[in-house]
Amino acid sequence: MFNAFQSVVLLMIIMRTCTVREAGIFSFSFSNASLLLLIANFGVRSYQVTDREHIYSFNQYFSLRIITYSLMIISAFIFVFFSYGLSFELDRVSIIILMCLIKGIDSIEDVFYGYYQNLERLDIGAKCQCLRYIITIFFYSCFLIIFKNLLIATILTLIISIITMAFLLKSLIPW
Repeated sequence: MFNAFQSVVLLMIIMRTCTVREAGIFSFSFSNASLLLLIANFGVRSYQVTDREHIYSFNQYFSLRIITYSLMIISAFIFVFFSYGLSFELDRVSIIILMCLIKGIDSIEDVFYGYYQNLERLDIGAKCQCLRYIITIFFYSCFLIIFKNLLIATILTLIISIITMAFLLKSLIPW
């Protein structure tokens, strides 16, 4: 619910604090990042939660997720290159890549939540993910209101998202 809520709330705030151009850039970036997230997820969780005999270790699932996350980011760069070529606008391209990095955090967290789902503790992942979405929405909104600049707000939100993910997952790391 908070994932879907995220784009609506942020777009409302962007429309009131930034330009229409930046609102368009946000919508375009967010939707492309959401699509590219499919590459990062790559069905790992479905296999991970059905691995009841623990044929593969958590580290193997995590390593695979790092690879698919990297493929997502590479795909974002390829998309930007073929979409804009050498005539790109730095702020637009930066926001697209940054949004992919932010959305990609969902895929990194997903490996940890899959591990706990396999242990029949899906509640742990749901609470952490919900909390990170709330924190991300809150800080992105605050940064947009304070700076009235989509690029600055996106950079700062990426930093907050990484810190929040690290803090939430610190106690969940199974190795």
